[in-house]
Amino acid sequence: ELESIKRENAEQERALLLSQLKQMQSQIEPHFLFNTLANISALMSQDVDKAKQMLDQLTALLRATLKNSRE
Repeated sequence: ELESIKRENAEQERALLLSQLKQMQSQIEPHFLFNTLANISALMSQDVDKAKQMLDQLTALLRATLKNSRE
């Protein structure tokens, strides 16, 4: 009985932390995305290869983020 209550409490705490993390991610993500796109845009006039590399990395990050949010 006690172990069952401990497990249930741990699961509830984990769910709460996950919910808080998702909320923080949703608040931070738009700001991060706009800044990153602005940096890539500025970099395109200086170093197209580096800008492409940053865009590829951003794409990979967004894919991973979307994949994790669906799980």
